[in-house]
Amino acid sequence: MEIDLLRERNRLAVVSLLAGSITGSLPFTDIQEKTGLTSGNLSSHLRMLETHGLVRIEKSFSGRKPCTTVFLKERGREALEDFVTEMERFIATYRS
Repeated sequence: MEIDLLRERNRLAVVSLLAGSITGSLPFTDIQEKTGLTSGNLSSHLRMLETHGLVRIEKSFSGRKPCTTVFLKERGREALEDFVTEMERFIATYRS
């Protein structure tokens, strides 16, 4: 289940950043800067999210410089919404 992937805080951070961006996408370098993850660690998390269909990764070149852009897929947005709903229910249970 996709929601389980988001229980890991770094993957939750990545999906949240993408959901909060105007275009639903961000350059790899921006995500790395905002999360503080190493490139290898971020790549590993992105691979997991991509494998489960939550993000799409697009590689291109700007001149000779490689550029990697990460896009949030609809399935990723839905997983985030489901995660937030689950957390709200959990919190409500303990407030009562």
